[in-house]
Amino acid sequence: MRNPDRARSGTADSNTGPLSPEALLAAISGHLDSAEPLVEWARELAYLHMTSTATNQTGASSHAEIARIITAIDSLMLPAISRDPAGHKNTHTPGQVCSAVAEHYAKARWALESPDDATLTEAWRRLGEALESYAQLVFGA
Repeated sequence: MRNPDRARSGTADSNTGPLSPEALLAAISGHLDSAEPLVEWARELAYLHMTSTATNQTGASSHAEIARIITAIDSLMLPAISRDPAGHKNTHTPGQVCSAVAEHYAKARWALESPDDATLTEAWRRLGEALESYAQLVFGA
């Protein structure tokens, strides 16, 4: 059985704040068992992005479902995110960044099948950057 406490270490639940970057990745990768909305939406985004990556196509219904999940994440997370005191504007919403993390995770997993080390390295580097963007947006870290 997976240990959700290990993945959630140092994070708040949906009642007190957003997921940590580690917990978001655990949710996206299916290693976080929780009925919390953010965890469920992260899993849904991962499934949609894994499907589109595997088939190399994204249909209108997938785009609509991704947009619906992004909107739901934004409605839950935007009030919980502290605003930057310096007044910096973010170009992406929390939902968009969560979707990007899920998309890059799907591509990184797919890259494991690639014989090209450069493709694999680039895919995992982009996933790391997406997680850093999430941490910066949500926690200012």
